[in-house]
Amino acid sequence: QAALVCWCVCIRSVCFFFLMIRRPPRSTLFPCTTLFRSDPAVGRWILVEDEGGISDKPYPPGSTIKPFTTLAAMESGANTFMVIRCEPSDPQTPVRDSCWYRPGHGSVDLKKALAISCDRYFLQLGRSIDWPHFLTVLENFNLLSSGGRSKLENISAEERLEVMVGLSSRLRVSPRNLLVAYAALFNGGYLFAGSGFGDMAIRRRLVIDGRIVRLLKTGLEGASRYGTAVEVGRRHGELDILSKTGTAVYTRGDRVDRNRTHGWYVGLAPGKNPRMAIIVFINEGTGSHDAVPAALEFWPEVFKNAAL
Repeated sequence: QAALVCWCVCIRSVCFFFLMIRRPPRSTLFPCTTLFRSDPAVGRWILVEDEGGISDKPYPPGSTIKPFTTLAAMESGANTFMVIRCEPSDPQTPVRDSCWYRPGHGSVDLKKALAISCDRYFLQLGRSIDWPHFLTVLENFNLLSSGGRSKLENISAEERLEVMVGLSSRLRVSPRNLLVAYAALFNGGYLFAGSGFGDMAIRRRLVIDGRIVRLLKTGLEGASRYGTAVEVGRRHGELDILSKTGTAVYTRGDRVDRNRTHGWYVGLAPGKNPRMAIIVFINEGTGSHDAVPAALEFWPEVFKNAAL
């Protein structure tokens, strides 16, 4: 039984189309193909379909957290200019001690690390990030509550790295909140609140340094051109799409299953000045192999109806 959620949202010139499926059978991928527009100065949920009631349930974000780790690193003065070698690793070596890509990514800088989602790079970067500031970034983007912060403040150094890289089940984010947080990265820092139909209030206005936004755009553009979402670029390269994938520890309530994973995909377009986005959550799967193919079917229709 596939559970599906579609959201269509306009937020400060960022128009959001949200799709979430528990399982990815192609027969369920086209119940909502119309993209509505609204006043770009007003946050408004235009369409919400959520039969499974899962849009506000928290799940580990996997590597979709890495743009926020990047922001925290750049704001806290971490060494974001470093270049590392991501060497091959044995499949038996835990990912937290190596990288998900066992052949190794070779020479990696921060922009490339975002594009290919290099765990080894972010593990090293995380060691120089001020942990309290990282938690503040999550709070500012409504990805962490005050109660959630208290649970994470005193975890071990190793556990902190796992959270910042996206390898942990400790941090959990709802698809709705993650969608709005990504919007704020690229819509001028407007973080909206509200979950039903109608206008949404501005929760807060975040000040984000322009150089951080430019770096994030370059990294997420690379994901579509040569990185973990390369199929987006191959199929829809002319559409100028920013992408970020994530493969997360599988959770169901308090239970953690290390043998399965959740899959995420976030996309924003057009890349130069994003005005719409889609987010895909696959209950059981990976970002690149499962969430990306689901998103591929929607981009042309989203562009067609957005009248960009």
